[in-house]
Order: sequence, then C-alpha cells, then structure tokens
Amino acid sequence: MSLIRPILMYGCEISNMFKINKSVQQTENKFLDNIIGWEQEKLQLMFCKSILGLNSRTTNIAVLGELGIYPIFIKAATQMMKFYIRCKEKSDSLIYEAFEDASSREDSEWLKCVKFLFKYVNWDENQDMISPQSFECILQEKYRDHWKQKLNNDERRHNGGNKMRTYRKFKLIYEMERYITVITDFKNRQALTRLRVSNHNLGIEKGRHSGIPVEQRLCNRCDILDDELHFLTTCEVNHEIRSLFFEKVHLQVPQTKTLGNEDLMIYLLTNENEELIKELGKYVYASFKMRDS
Repeated sequence: MSLIRPILMYGCEISNMFKINKSVQQTENKFLDNIIGWEQEKLQLMFCKSILGLNSRTTNIAVLGELGIYPIFIKAATQMMKFYIRCKEKSDSLIYEAFEDASSREDSEWLKCVKFLFKYVNWDENQDMISPQSFECILQEKYRDHWKQKLNNDERRHNGGNKMRTYRKFKLIYEMERYITVITDFKNRQALTRLRVSNHNLGIEKGRHSGIPVEQRLCNRCDILDDELHFLTTCEVNHEIRSLFFEKVHLQVPQTKTLGNEDLMIYLLTNENEELIKELGKYVYASFKMRDS
C-alpha cells in the first residue's frame, strides 16, 4: 500500500473536496457507505483483493478487515486538514493570502469541505485547534464503528441474511490478521482467506447466488447445511485429512479436544500459534482441492 497510496492521494488536499462535498448532506453511515464508491477507494480495494487472491465479488468490509486497512478517504481528509492548518499559520505567505481569499467567499467549495470535516469529528472552531493525529484517530474510530455495524446488520440483507454471519463470529478486532504474514505459501494463504471471507464454492455461498433458501443449501455428500463450520469440522469429503490435522492440533493444544465444533472453528481461525496457522492453511487448501476434484 505504501507504493500506491501516494499516487491515489495525489493532490488530495484540494481534489478531495469534490468527493466530500457531494455527500455533505447525507447521514454519517450513508456517507461512509458512499466513500467506498469513489474511484480511489475502488482502486485500493482492487489492489487488496488482488494481493489476497480474491475475486471482485468479495465483500469489501471483509477485505479491508483482513488487512486492517482504512479507506483512502481517512488519510486524504487528514492531509486536507493539515493543509488548512498550514494555510492559517503562514500569515506572511502567498498561500495565506489565497486562504484568506477563499475564506472570505461564501461559495468556497474547499472551505465548505473543511468545515464539513470539522463538523464530522465534532470539533468547534472556538476550541483549540485539533491535532492531525487526533483528527485521523477520530475518523478511524468512526470507520471501525461503521464496520462493526455493517458486520452485524441483518435488516437490509435479503436472500438468507448477512453474508458475513460466520465472519463476525471470529473477526472481532479491526487489524491485519496474523496468518497473512505467517503463511508464505500463496495458495495456502489464499485458501484460508477464501474460507474466512466466504469467497468460496461451498453450498452456503453458491446457494446465495442461485437464490436458494439458506436451509436448502446442503452438502452433496452429507446432506446438511454446507457452510464454513461444516466444511472445517465435520464434512465427510475431507474426513481423512481432517483427522490428521486435528491430531496435530490436539497435540499442540490439548484443551481443544473438549471444544465444541463452533468453538473449535473460532479457535482455529483466531489462534496465533505459527505452526498451527501454517498447518491450517495446508488443511484448508487440501480440503478445497478435494471439493473441486
């Protein structure tokens, strides 16, 4: 991201105002929904999906959540705010004169955007100037709250509810997942990512695209709901390799023997033991391969 972000943010101190201004009258959540549609955000998401090996249909909030990356908007808005402070402080420069000219005009789109940003973070002009670091932290916190709401929002979903119903069981913190740096084999890392973010061909996902009710999205072999939990812990298709994998898990962490299937799934997808993470990647990749054969 350090390579492409400067390109995406070029001139954001000024150019970003056009994007912000279109959403000024919207509610906070609607505004955060809409920023993902901006071209800069689309390019960042395209890049993120590419490095994770995911297709374009993958849910955006899961992609950003796996990498712990925030929308470009947050950095761009922070740069805009820094530029505003610089304009105010340099009273003996040409840039200050331009700033004063813009401030004196009620139709200044740039100034409207700056004021919108300050209002967005609940800063009053009569208070001491907010620091850029605090400004960025507030925007990040707002986005994390928005992200959690999206994960847990079932109201707007149709055809079986929220696609992230499994993801939200184990993804509790907005940060880059450890497996991304631990698993160096791309195909194993890709397989684990696909399972985590529901970018796979299990019945629960295939049935969603086909309009099949959730309760009818069954495993062809086991005749029960073919979701991530079933695939990881009980499916007959990958029974043999699962037995070998679980032996290694129980040897490394004996207390996992007493866990129920869902708790075991959550443990496997959140544990930080590097050896187990690598073995999990191998197991998931081999299991998907068996399904596809």
